[in-house]
Amino acid sequence: MSPIQDFTPILREALAEIEAAGPAPLIGDIRQRCFASYTTSSEWLGEVGLAINELLNAKGSAIPATAHTKLKLCLHEVSKVWPNFQST
Repeated sequence: MSPIQDFTPILREALAEIEAAGPAPLIGDIRQRCFASYTTSSEWLGEVGLAINELLNAKGSAIPATAHTKLKLCLHEVSKVWPNFQST
């Protein structure tokens, strides 16, 4: 397994870009879930993967292209522990 890179700065940037693009009522919840404390890093990664997928499904094409790319990079890192979150 390759080491997981710290993707939190990229995730913060992506969420900020989505907020700047227009109303994003889910962002507060997504941010809370992604940056809360968890017992294990594995648990945290799983929650982050779920939150990102939820955001991608809810906002779809309303997500700016640069933010979408950043979210996919985050999912790539998550998939190193949780393969079901592989970004395509």
